[in-house]
Amino acid sequence: MKKQKIFIWIFIAALIVLVAAAMTYQSYVASEKEKSNPENKETNIPEATPTPENSEEGISHCLTEPASGTGMITIESPSSMDEVLSPLEVKGTAKVFEGSFVIKLKLCDGRTIVDTFGQASGEIGENNPYSTSVFYDSQYKNLEAYIEAYSLSAKDGSMENLIQIPIRLK
Repeated sequence: MKKQKIFIWIFIAALIVLVAAAMTYQSYVASEKEKSNPENKETNIPEATPTPENSEEGISHCLTEPASGTGMITIESPSSMDEVLSPLEVKGTAKVFEGSFVIKLKLCDGRTIVDTFGQASGEIGENNPYSTSVFYDSQYKNLEAYIEAYSLSAKDGSMENLIQIPIRLK
């Protein structure tokens, strides 16, 4: 009888530890979500900027003077002001250190919604092709955004060869 009581107490203690661990994990996950998004996402999304019909080209965008790059990284697709769907296929050429460079999808308020990389493959010292799929959440539909691509300096890690392409998310 005494062994059964000890077993029951050990079982209850183990159950309490297990429940406490589950609650701690759940609290951790909730706090991580809060850190990455302190406000409700739905209220934090900027409204799409309407396109004025009377502008010079009939098209307006928050990125009025995109960085045109140095030619070391090109973005051939999508083109400027394209309306794109997720996944968006970013294609072009790159002639950068080890063929690797950063690709970001940013909203007009400067928030980065996708941070990934491109990898060109081919001969060293040549403009080599790359193609990278960029997935974004449907909550960003109908907003102005831009693709930003740049390499990092092998010397000091600073941004080099910045190119930006204004787009509209659909």
